[in-house]
Amino acid sequence: MTEPMTYSAVIVAGGAARRLGGVSKPLIDINGTNLIQYALNAARRATQTVVVGPITVHHPASLTTSEEPPGGGPVAGLAAGLARVDPAPSWVLVLACDTPRAERAVHGLEAAARDCPAGTDGVWMTDPRGREQPLLALYRAAALHSAIASLDTVVGTSMRALTSALAMAAVPDPMNLSHDADTWEDVETLRKEML
Repeated sequence: MTEPMTYSAVIVAGGAARRLGGVSKPLIDINGTNLIQYALNAARRATQTVVVGPITVHHPASLTTSEEPPGGGPVAGLAAGLARVDPAPSWVLVLACDTPRAERAVHGLEAAARDCPAGTDGVWMTDPRGREQPLLALYRAAALHSAIASLDTVVGTSMRALTSALAMAAVPDPMNLSHDADTWEDVETLRKEML
C-alpha cells in the first residue's frame, strides 16, 4: 500500500476581485458552499493549512495570516503563508481559494508528486489549453523557499515570475478542474457544472 504524502498547505485568499465588483471572493457561494470551504476541503489531507487573506475569510480549521501590505499580490500572500507553515513537511500544497473543484485535482497532484524524479521542484496542473496553474500545485518546500528568497521583492511579483526558474512537472487537467471563479460568468458556469 502506498504511504500517504506528507505536505502542508497554503491557501491564497486575498485579492481585490475587481472583475467581481470587489466582493469577497472566498465567500462566494457555489451551490451551498463558499469558495474558501472548497479550498479547505481540497487541503484536508495537509498536516497544517494556512489561509492568507482578509479577516473575513479566516476559518477555525486553519492558521490565518495576511500579506504585507494587504493587496500585495499572490506571491506576497504565499510568502506570508509559508512564514507560518511548520517547516517539517518537505512538500507544500499551494491553492488559490477560487478553484472549487481543486479537491479532485489534488489527488492527481499527489500521485504525480510521489513519482516526481529527483531534480524536479514540484508538480502543477495544466488546464485544457496547456496553461500552467501555479496556484494549483505541490512544490518541494525547499525549492519554493529558495525561489522566494531570490526575489528582490514579493510585493507585486507574479506567480509566473516566482516559478520561472523552477523545474516543474505538468499534470494534465482535461476535465478543467482548475477552472476558477474570476468573473460572474465563471461563477455561474461553475454553479451549473457542479450541480
